[in-house]
Amino acid sequence: MKKTRPQPAVSLQLMPIAEFARVMGMSVWTARAWAYRGRIASCKVGKLLQVPVSETVRVFAEGLRPRAKRAGGAVSPVPKSTKAEAGAVRAGGGA
Repeated sequence: MKKTRPQPAVSLQLMPIAEFARVMGMSVWTARAWAYRGRIASCKVGKLLQVPVSETVRVFAEGLRPRAKRAGGAVSPVPKSTKAEAGAVRAGGGA
């Protein structure tokens, strides 16, 4: 008869810190700093620093803001500037 290990009662899904950083759009070193400062939950599995998937959802939700409403109550579209426009603004040019 084969011995089986008992399954944990709670399933915790973890992702590597590099994957967390990629999803959040930050450098790996910033993500590591957040983990070591306690800004995000993390755990070490061997040599690897892992972040619970639930932390990604929490941090992402905290960073979202509602879109601005127009005077009539309609939601205004968020303008997307191009890199050329951003460069013109920084250089002092523009329309």
